[in-house]
Amino acid sequence: SMNEVVSRRYKRLKKENKKLPDLILIDGGKGQLNTSVEVLKSLNLNFIPIIGLAKRLEEVFLPGYSDPQSINKQSSGLILLRRIRDEAHRFAITFQREKRNKTIINSIFSSIKGLGKKRIKLLMQTYDGPKELRKLNKLDIHQKTGIPISLCSEIINLSKKTTNV
Repeated sequence: SMNEVVSRRYKRLKKENKKLPDLILIDGGKGQLNTSVEVLKSLNLNFIPIIGLAKRLEEVFLPGYSDPQSINKQSSGLILLRRIRDEAHRFAITFQREKRNKTIINSIFSSIKGLGKKRIKLLMQTYDGPKELRKLNKLDIHQKTGIPISLCSEIINLSKKTTNV
């Protein structure tokens, strides 16, 4: 998957003539770094500096070196690299959760007759998924969204049946 992600990202940047990064930070050790280096070579982008940050021991790997670089664990440079990596993780996790919740909500509520895409979208924008909806009453949902009360009852019932969100 590292091959696919790096390939897609940098093919697109090349195709769109966008600015290339000054440094690529790979989340992973030697294996992920070597895969990424090969992809960059295949795209003729091997002039871009690239490093890998392995999480387990917070080791920094450089292409061509089999051993991690000796960097003090409290150095400001390593702390910055960790923060960048942790922010990327946070961003990815948040994105995946939101994507999953939208898919779940769409698939759950699309079975309610009279609840079309516009109303489902309104529900998604107004509430944070079935977990929040199951705590409300039909009047709360109706007053905030304008969705008919009969449909609000069905929304709440389906939300209560959904336990994995």
